[in-house]
Amino acid sequence: MGMSIDEAIRRIDEHNYIHQQKEPRAVYITEAFDTLIGVVKKYQKIEQIVEHWACCGNPSDSMIAISEVIEDGKDT
Repeated sequence: MGMSIDEAIRRIDEHNYIHQQKEPRAVYITEAFDTLIGVVKKYQKIEQIVEHWACCGNPSDSMIAISEVIEDGKDT
């Protein structure tokens, strides 16, 4: 994998900011990027839960934590 998820998010945020200044009508692109960033952040959180479970966790606790990430509508 060439680029980390955090770096990709940073670049998308930077791209979004620059283009919003130039083209205020590009809101739909900003909304799409925001959605993708939210999905990626959820992926990262789930990845952390799985990694914790792999070393020292209880499978049922991990599944509860993952379902909370998915259901809460938040990305962090």
